[in-house]
Amino acid sequence: MIGDCLEFRPYPKTFKLNNEQFPFNDAYYIGIRIRGGVIPKKNIVDMTATRKLFFDKFREQLEVNPGVKQLLENKAIDMRIEYKSRTQLPDEVRPKSIPSASVKQDTAAQ
Repeated sequence: MIGDCLEFRPYPKTFKLNNEQFPFNDAYYIGIRIRGGVIPKKNIVDMTATRKLFFDKFREQLEVNPGVKQLLENKAIDMRIEYKSRTQLPDEVRPKSIPSASVKQDTAAQ
């Protein structure tokens, strides 16, 4: 079961991305990691049920906020989910133990 081996760590702040295709945006980061001391039974974890739960919760929130629901129905807003590795995260989101891309470049140049 996913809950037994994975830990979800949402970052509490939104970010604006420089993206010409989506100039008006909010980005949210949710970290997923294997719980300390837990060895998953499989090398691949199926996130299908987790994605379904996320979208179910999102749809529930649309009932609470009819304005956003109307925008979504009119295709005035869109949602995109991307997977990023730790090294691809913005410096503010990256765990302190992971050096930033600029530090890696400086180290490589020396």
